[in-house]
Amino acid sequence: MDGLLLATASTKGTLIRIFNAMDGTRLQEVRRGLDAADIYSIVLSPNVQWLAVSSDRGTIHVFNLRVRAGGDDAPDQHAVDGDSLIMPVRTPLLRLVLF
Repeated sequence: MDGLLLATASTKGTLIRIFNAMDGTRLQEVRRGLDAADIYSIVLSPNVQWLAVSSDRGTIHVFNLRVRAGGDDAPDQHAVDGDSLIMPVRTPLLRLVLF
């Protein structure tokens, strides 16, 4: 899936969107929270099952995505979902960037 997907954050840092990088189709949208936040990092797992988002709020949100590597199931473009786990960050945040 390298280079096929693009993850973006809204200016308030409350919504994270996954796009098909080839045609710009929005595949999924998940909510990080209601309060504004500066997003530090967005990371997709290699199989595109998980999305991790870190911010200045001291948390890391991990979403279980519906978009899957090699999958043909196209999610509803207007859905705001994704199971989320919120983990407090108690140590300095390390930024992980996958190339």
